[in-house]
Amino acid sequence: WGPAGPLGGGLEIRGHSLLAFGLLGCRALPFSWPRPADWLFFYSRRGAHFFAVNHRPLPGQQIAAMGPGTASQLNAEGLRVDFTGSGRPEEVAEAFAEEARGQRVLFLQARRSRQSVQRLLQHLLEAQSVVVYDNRPRAHWVDPQAEVLVFTSPLNAETYLGRLPPREGQQWVALGDSTAELLRQQGLDPWQPESPSEEALLKLLVQQVLPLTKTDL
Repeated sequence: WGPAGPLGGGLEIRGHSLLAFGLLGCRALPFSWPRPADWLFFYSRRGAHFFAVNHRPLPGQQIAAMGPGTASQLNAEGLRVDFTGSGRPEEVAEAFAEEARGQRVLFLQARRSRQSVQRLLQHLLEAQSVVVYDNRPRAHWVDPQAEVLVFTSPLNAETYLGRLPPREGQQWVALGDSTAELLRQQGLDPWQPESPSEEALLKLLVQQVLPLTKTDL
């Protein structure tokens, strides 16, 4: 996700520019293994990375990813993914329940995780949270002065809106239902791509969002 990737390249050839930066600072946290589990469930790319730095799954454990991006990161870390969700909490919970019902699942997550899938499945499986990294708002960042704002998590959106009010004419894009719901709670009407992928986001921006703006992204 950046100017050099498919999204940035696709926007550049159409005359737009992409500014990519995070509003959160993330760092690995030490953690100890709970008792053995059948599944390791990863919510995010960062969770996958911070886990894989010093740990490997135990023999026989299966791995689940919230969405394709997380699965891709797990593969890059040398881990085989046995279940890949759509990235939408309700859909992921329904599909994962078919795979893990009644089993013990460790959810690898951030300190401030919303536990979206875990909450939906708490009565269908034995779940335990394992916090592998901290995610906190950065103290200093510059107003990007953008006409289109794309948020990858509820905490990113909350951090931005905690400092800068919406401006007239701005377009808002949310990756994931939780992020979209946070923006709606703030009185905004966000766009959502068909899936949380760069290709789907590029399609949404080019075909629907950018025609409503007059300046670069």
